[in-house]
Amino acid sequence: TDMEAWVGVDLDTGEQVSATEDAVWDLAFQRYTVKARGGVSGTGGVQVAIVPGTAFAALTQAPASGYVMDAADGPDTGDSPDTVFNAGDGWYVYDLPTHMLTPRDQLYVVRSDSGTYFKVRVQSYYDAAGTPAMMKLLWAKVAAPAGVRP
Repeated sequence: TDMEAWVGVDLDTGEQVSATEDAVWDLAFQRYTVKARGGVSGTGGVQVAIVPGTAFAALTQAPASGYVMDAADGPDTGDSPDTVFNAGDGWYVYDLPTHMLTPRDQLYVVRSDSGTYFKVRVQSYYDAAGTPAMMKLLWAKVAAPAGVRP
């Protein structure tokens, strides 16, 4: 819930790791911002494809195309980098009257720094007590795209 700290996750090991240096994390979280360790966010080469409208269980193989990396800030409001998870409409819907974030029905495929593919869905932003910035993710390994060796 810290406004400054980043919390990392290494999808390959399933461990929470430090995101303070460009080391072993694949995804990092700071409140509602999610970055992937590729492009402007690090040297890991982590790439992400957005697969909207696909059920988590239905995706068993990574798509062959559509992967992007975090990019420098483009022509939008603010000066933050354009991370894949926050690009376009972003991973969440913001309800102005309640100030609540609700994850969009989107599935992400992440190519980790080791070249392994994972499907990732943001399940919630709040814990059971309603505390914000306590993101819950569902992720699992998927087969590499046809013709691609992990």
